[in-house]
Amino acid sequence: MDDAATIADLRRRLAESEAARHQSEARFAAMLESVPAGVATLDMNGRILASNSQYQHFCPTGLMPSRDPDRVARWQAWSNDGRLLRPDEFPGARANRGECVTPGQEMLFTDDDQRAIWVRVAAVPVRDEQGNLTGQASVISDLNTLKRSADSLRESEQRQVVMVAELQHRTRNLIAVISSIAARMLDGASSLQEFERGFNDRLSALSRVQKMLSYATAGQRVNFEDLLRAELVALGAIGRKGGDDHLILAGPPDVPLRSRAVQSVALALHELGTNAVKYGALGADGGLLTITWHVDTEKDGVPWLHVDWRESGVKISHPSTIPPTGGYGRQLIERALPYQLGAKTHYAFVEDGVHCTIAVPVVSRRTLEDGQDG
Repeated sequence: MDDAATIADLRRRLAESEAARHQSEARFAAMLESVPAGVATLDMNGRILASNSQYQHFCPTGLMPSRDPDRVARWQAWSNDGRLLRPDEFPGARANRGECVTPGQEMLFTDDDQRAIWVRVAAVPVRDEQGNLTGQASVISDLNTLKRSADSLRESEQRQVVMVAELQHRTRNLIAVISSIAARMLDGASSLQEFERGFNDRLSALSRVQKMLSYATAGQRVNFEDLLRAELVALGAIGRKGGDDHLILAGPPDVPLRSRAVQSVALALHELGTNAVKYGALGADGGLLTITWHVDTEKDGVPWLHVDWRESGVKISHPSTIPPTGGYGRQLIERALPYQLGAKTHYAFVEDGVHCTIAVPVVSRRTLEDGQDG
């Protein structure tokens, strides 16, 4: 391929990556709009990074109240002893100093029509992997609506606390995963083009996971088979001509995964699938990929999902020459899954392909005890 063609191909892939990013941002924006409160993430300078329209109604300039000199006077709050709070005592300012302000501070907001609205403002700090403050997540709830009944107020406060915690957790976790992928791929990539291809593939896998998580409503969880089929469809293993000749899937249709397990399991399936397409059963003539799964209950009463990924019909001339640590995908399966989820995994190159087993708890012991999604 000549230089002009290489540049054209690079531009095309960059455009596809940008389009995928825009789609992911659009899905995130749609999720925020579904929340019955103002929700936003902000940087350390008080600038809004992402928000829904309800939050923009309260902060139309894109700045949090204590950092907005033109609108700070619209916000008032009082301490327990009746003292008027200073702007540096507002929830956003406190979160920027590392405080968690939940379930929030009641404040009186004056809108553009000079109406006084009682709101509750919650804010929590967001930190990076090193524990450094990088910004905050904030929720503004209209108490004039919520106070119509005491029951509705209590339920809304509970949802608000959960929403802020989930928003903080999801943001921190996603950034950590992307950083980890980039660091590991930079170590093993032989060229910028190789890094870009692999990095974009993994970002696409993460985007698919976020879409499934955002579509799952309260009380529902992502099913393993849906996750598996979405990845196989994206890789072209399902829906292509002759694809069924290379693939056997067998297992119960309704196996919901813990929310914290979905992302890691999806990345493991992506790595296994990509390897099978490039070098294994999904790319070899006469190759066959058999994926089976079942659920067993362990002695402690916790049900575990057992996945068996078995390739056959693939010729591996010298499996002993393959490094025992493997690439990013193998390290993810053998090291990251046991560390992150307490999973039990086994990865081996057998005579005619890859054989991998993954066992993860479907629920945690805490879920069995108090009904929460562990």
